Amino acid sequence: MKRFLVKVSKGLLCMAMLVSTVMVNATCYYKLYQEELPAELNKLRKHV
Repeated sequence: MKRFLVKVSKGLLCMAMLVSTVMVNATCYYKLYQEELPAELNKLRKHV
């Protein structure tokens, strides 16, 4: 029974690490807003 619990706990630990890694990296990929350009960069725009 102890071996079974050790295997299950290792599996849960691996899943927790995987989920936490995916969630942390997902926040970098998805942006909820687009940042405004500074006034100095307006002259670089192709359309005015």
